[in-house]
Amino acid sequence: MNIAAMQLYRNTKGGYAVMILECDDRIPPDMVRWLSGLDGILKITSYNAEEDV
Repeated sequence: MNIAAMQLYRNTKGGYAVMILECDDRIPPDMVRWLSGLDGILKITSYNAEEDV
């Protein structure tokens, strides 16, 4: 998976970290499920720009 851009921030000092990744390709649903199961991951939201919203 090639990461095109990455942003990282927190909502408050000592608060939760939020990471936004922009990838060149679609992120497969099985990869989203795998990432969701990692320790410390509270929530994952995946958006594919090619899909109708």
